[in-house]
Amino acid sequence: MESQTTTTRIALKWGLIAGIISIILSVATQLLGIKNSENTSIVFFLSLISFAFTCLIQVLAMNDYKSQNNGYMSYSEGLGIGLLSGTIWGVVSGGFNIIYVKYIDNSDMVKQANVMRQRMEEQGATDAQMELNEKMIAYLTDPSFLFIINVIVGFIGGLIVSLVISAILKKEKSIFE
Repeated sequence: MESQTTTTRIALKWGLIAGIISIILSVATQLLGIKNSENTSIVFFLSLISFAFTCLIQVLAMNDYKSQNNGYMSYSEGLGIGLLSGTIWGVVSGGFNIIYVKYIDNSDMVKQANVMRQRMEEQGATDAQMELNEKMIAYLTDPSFLFIINVIVGFIGGLIVSLVISAILKKEKSIFE
């Protein structure tokens, strides 16, 4: 029997779901004032939750694919779902970040740039170094650059997580079927 659905359709669905949930969580952490907390235990906890969420989305996406394909999914199909859903997730959350920083609130970027400047001053940077670093700060805090970073992180995160989860969830069709 032919596949009832494609890996692309499943990856698009779950990448969009993950992106939307990430946007909601991002806004919630921003409103609660814990997005860029200096408390290392909060940062560690949020990182742990983010990793668990990534794994959960990948498992749900691959199980969705398997349920629509008679319980079968090859390793390469699982890997494709993970890569594409991670990339779509990165595009959605990165797109939101661009809109948020450019049109809603850029105070977080300004704060990060000020912290970088302050650290350079504390280290005794010369005027020439400060000028060069100002250009670098402007580049690193540019929303377009951060969008590219989001997509790359989504791709790499999707790759790493799906390498493991695909191996666990794969179920190849028997050559006798």
